[in-house]
Amino acid sequence: VAAATDSVLHSLSRSSFDFIIERYPDVKAELLRLHKARVATAVKRSMTSDLLGHVVFLKAASEEVIDDLANSLEPRTVAPATVLIREGEIGNQFFLIERGSIRISKEGSPIADLGPGACFGEGALLADQRRTATATAVDESRVLTLTRDKFEQILAKHPGVHQEIRRLNDARK
Repeated sequence: VAAATDSVLHSLSRSSFDFIIERYPDVKAELLRLHKARVATAVKRSMTSDLLGHVVFLKAASEEVIDDLANSLEPRTVAPATVLIREGEIGNQFFLIERGSIRISKEGSPIADLGPGACFGEGALLADQRRTATATAVDESRVLTLTRDKFEQILAKHPGVHQEIRRLNDARK
């Protein structure tokens, strides 16, 4: 962080911060709101600058779609060998790869390595079925996730995105 102009910076100890947010729930709520807004802004900046040209279903996305996704996606950094989804499990999340590499395997055999701009996990959500493959981080990776509820809301609100994701999923079968 760098100051753009001369500034005075105040700091709080962890114990003082904890005391304030415990004593003043409105302050805690406002800090959480600001944090979510910053995360959404960072996700949107990342999506528009790095991912937009690589994500198949976002190539022709409107500003409204980008805003809705940015406000719904949750970033997650994962270590190498982290299993994100496991074949046979019930699916409750959709994943978009921002950075790194994710290996997709079926019955223990690798079938694809996905990189930035790729997505996975849509099949179980679209068909309300169990996962058909396992996804494991090859290296340190950053993924953006959508819960089932958010995924369904986005698809209901944006039929064009729904069609593109369904087309992508059909091509994988």
